[in-house]
Amino acid sequence: MEKTFLNRFLKTTPLLCALMVVGIHSFSADTKAPKSLNTIVQSIFSHGIFTAAVPIFFIISGYLFYRNAENISDIAKKQKKRLISYLLPFVSWSLLYYIVFALFSKAGISAVTVDLSVLGIVKGVVFYEYVFPLWFLFQLLIYTILSPVIFYILTNKPLTYIILIITAVLGVLDITVKVNIGSDTRSIFSPNYFTYYFTGALLSQNKEWFLKAEEKLKKLSTALIVILLLLFGTAEGIIYDLVPIFNKRILVPFVAFFAFILFDKISVKFENSKIKLDKISTMAIYGIHSLIITIITRVLNLFHLPGLLLYFAVFCGTAVISVLAGIIFKKIKILNLAFCGGRK
Repeated sequence: MEKTFLNRFLKTTPLLCALMVVGIHSFSADTKAPKSLNTIVQSIFSHGIFTAAVPIFFIISGYLFYRNAENISDIAKKQKKRLISYLLPFVSWSLLYYIVFALFSKAGISAVTVDLSVLGIVKGVVFYEYVFPLWFLFQLLIYTILSPVIFYILTNKPLTYIILIITAVLGVLDITVKVNIGSDTRSIFSPNYFTYYFTGALLSQNKEWFLKAEEKLKKLSTALIVILLLLFGTAEGIIYDLVPIFNKRILVPFVAFFAFILFDKISVKFENSKIKLDKISTMAIYGIHSLIITIITRVLNLFHLPGLLLYFAVFCGTAVISVLAGIIFKKIKILNLAFCGGRK
């Protein structure tokens, strides 16, 4: 039952989430003009509905890591494998962006000044200065390093729920462990996103309950799920850009929950499909889309397109090119290993 669910769900959901991440980073509205239709629509999509992607990614990552892990030896094996599959893409993409932006800066194409010193390279690559979306992989690397501790917590049910509650509360309070990197900061540990990852790990230890719940939720009306997703997504987008509040991500768990159910229902439609969605590397999409957005935006700005037209053009154009890149990266072994961690 679990294998059937995973084969179906993982065939579609990572790709859908990767495309939503593209949508998040396509945002270009001026939040100083909050009442404009352009800002409102972009906020609803990029900072509302599309925010479901990252929590779902973390839940999947936590579930797959601790699935079938019965002892510390299993954890050590998975830890070694994940460190390679996360670290290689992280370094490869971060280094690639560092080189590209250094070349752009030297050629006068980009206004970004790239520090070419040894310290500048460390800051640029290790702390992903030129490709901020890599914060996701950075967090996964931290969680992988902590995996023996997490596994110990999972073996103690009372402790598991205590940690889950604590991290959830810290997440709601928007508390993170940060480090200063020059004039910028980087999150070393984010309880907000750890809660999603830990939830995935917890679900993997309660497969029977999870799969029964999944079967019941899947039977809910698609129209109802879509309506709830749109309602919470709209509210979250408005909160993020237009309404002052202590935690701008307060409704994201609800957006992610309804998106998760919707994606599961969609995955059923593709269960016996001949379309090979798993031939597309979502890691490649995640890594390359930021650069594609930068290039497409600069080109389209020459045509002075209206805000909403520019937004959807950047989103759709980046999505198409990134998917094509995902297919190519998956086919070429050396690229798949270096930039996608050798994922099959």
